[in-house]
Amino acid sequence: MSQDVRVRVPPLVLLLKKSCLEYSKKKSEKEKLQETYAKLMTDAYKMSHTNRTESDKIMAQAEEVAKKIDLLK
Repeated sequence: MSQDVRVRVPPLVLLLKKSCLEYSKKKSEKEKLQETYAKLMTDAYKMSHTNRTESDKIMAQAEEVAKKIDLLK
């Protein structure tokens, strides 16, 4: 009697495996700037609910990063 034994891989293990592969690949300058831009935009959105002037400052920084991205194209 042979039983088919299936091993269920937890999603966390799959996520960690993917993360390790992503870290082994070096990011280009453009990719780094795009990540910075996305983080700044997220921070500006969150800050806009509490402090509008701080949000505007973060948006200005994001615009500077966007200009750098455009120069790399």
